[in-house]
Formats: sequence, C-alpha cells, structure tokens
Amino acid sequence: ASNLPYITGEITGLRAWMPHWISNLKDDPYFVPIPFVVLIVLIPILAVAWRRSSADDRRVTRDAWWILLPTLVSLVAWFVVAPEPRYATSAFWTLVALVGSQALAMSERRMSEATIRRVVAAAFLLGVSPLVVNPLVDWRVGGSIGNPLKAVVRSNMRIPPVGEWYQPAATHAKLHPFTTRSGLVLNQPEQRCWDAALPCTPNPAPNLRLRVPGHIERGFAVDGGWQMQDWPYKWRPDFLAAWRQGKRKE
Repeated sequence: ASNLPYITGEITGLRAWMPHWISNLKDDPYFVPIPFVVLIVLIPILAVAWRRSSADDRRVTRDAWWILLPTLVSLVAWFVVAPEPRYATSAFWTLVALVGSQALAMSERRMSEATIRRVVAAAFLLGVSPLVVNPLVDWRVGGSIGNPLKAVVRSNMRIPPVGEWYQPAATHAKLHPFTTRSGLVLNQPEQRCWDAALPCTPNPAPNLRLRVPGHIERGFAVDGGWQMQDWPYKWRPDFLAAWRQGKRKE
C-alpha cells in the first residue's frame, strides 16, 4: 500500500501531492520553511567552524553525527509515504539542532563569553518566536482584522470561565447503533468515538463479527472481503476506489 497517500480522486503519484504539499507550507512556517532557512544559514557556519577546529574538537563531536542516519532515513520515508509538512517537523528541527550544536561545540573554545550569550539569546528568541509569529500569520490569513497585538495576546492567553479552571474539556460522541449481519451491535459516532462505550468505530463493516461469540476480548473477524463503510473518512468516499484503480494500473 505504498501508493496509498498519493491518491487524490483520479490523480495518482507525486502529481497528486506536490501542489497540495507546497500550498500547505504556508499554514505553519515552523513545519518546514523556518527550520529549512535556519539550516541553510547554519551549514556555512558549521563549515567555517569545522575548518578552524582542532582534531580534538572534531573527535569529541564525532559520535553525534550518527543522529544524521535515522533523521535522513525518516525524511526520505516521509517524502515517499506521506509528505504532509507537519509530519516532518521534528526531523527538520533535529537537523537544525544537530548542525547548530556541532558548530557551537567546535567554536566554543574560541568564543568570548559575550558571543556565547548572544548565541544563547538568539536560540532562545527562535524558540519562543512561534508565540508571536504564528498568531500574526493567523491574523494575516484571517484578513488582518483588529489589533495584531491583541491577536497575539488572545492566542497565548486563554482564561477559562469561572468554575472550569481544573475541569477537563468534556467531549462526548453522538452515537448511532449499527448492527452487523452477525448480530453484533456497534456504536457508530457521527465523527469520532472519544470516550464512547466499546465496540465503537466510525467505519463499521456489515460483515464484522466476534471471533468468539459473547467474548469481545477475543477480538474481531470479518466474513469475506473489505466492506468498511465511509473509509477512511465520510468526506473521502472516493478514496478506496481511487486507490484500487491506481493499484490496477501498476
């Protein structure tokens, strides 16, 4: 099922993903654009630090480069399987942290205390910048209505109503019974199951049954082929048919 994420209607392959992927980059600049830009800035700094460092400095930092292996593998797998920007945020920021920390480790002996403080301050500002940048992005996308400073404050300060300071948000599913051909009654939510009683699924299958009648703890089985309804989402009823059509073309 490696082609599964690459299907949008009748379009298959990277052509189905790339326009959507590029347009999604603007949703949150901290997913890909900002770490990518920071990485581009850090790479020449690392190159200079590497050239000026001693053999001992390089030996101390050598083992940390092993982090590159799983990070790059995860990025390749991400791009091949499901290149949604938000799925790779941790990998991109891992590269930023690795390159930045390596450059600092190789240069620390030659840096003054004032320079080190500036580097720490810059890293701190980068870390807290989403508290300001993301609200301003949302404010801009929303039509720049109102005061931008108030938009930042509202985004970061949520004051719950009186009496609800320590109470978790209560979200309950709206359920409808779904009876399979075996007589098994499933709870089908309008959206998600949340804390609904088991068995619950938004994608019931009429051929679903209990492996051992009367014993839900023994698991489930299906009689026949795939019959899940509204899979994977109610708003994508064409997904399975498009995926099967793509497999037939291979």
